[in-house]
Amino acid sequence: MTLKKKESDWYIIYRNRNNYEYLFKILQKHDIPYYTAVSMVEEYKGDEIVNKEYESIKNLIFIQLSESGSLFFNKLKTDFGIDIIPYIDCMTGEPAKVGNDEMERFIMLSKNDPDSIEILKDRFEKFCDRPRVRVKAGPYEGLEGRLVRIRRDRKVVISLGTNAISISGIHFSLLDFNF
Repeated sequence: MTLKKKESDWYIIYRNRNNYEYLFKILQKHDIPYYTAVSMVEEYKGDEIVNKEYESIKNLIFIQLSESGSLFFNKLKTDFGIDIIPYIDCMTGEPAKVGNDEMERFIMLSKNDPDSIEILKDRFEKFCDRPRVRVKAGPYEGLEGRLVRIRRDRKVVISLGTNAISISGIHFSLLDFNF
């Protein structure tokens, strides 16, 4: 996947099961970058092992647009008959935007271990009063966020635009509180 210039924002949309293959064809035809987090799992079929792809972040597609998200979604509906449901920023009422730098970080994280990532329904500001941490070592080295307890597990919460993402599986001993 190639990323466009730094000014281009990413938009998060919900995947509609009925039209996602058609949507991917349109995005590829018009050279619009998109991203879906995918994992590989090994399945046994008889005596052979088959690698199978599955979505690790269910029903979300990230699209990089140089124009307004609302304009693009309306164009998809009128020109191609695809009704897109964007992830809405609850503060502005507009489709949620993610900056290119944050999206590059998210893509790196999701390629590292996509099963450990969860997009939370709460905005990142909700977690700003929690302890600030930095990961000292391992695949997430240098990652900064907030330490939050979610479903009896400590997770590092980072921002993706105004949204919050939790990352599990980071051992407590790898966290630095004094930086």
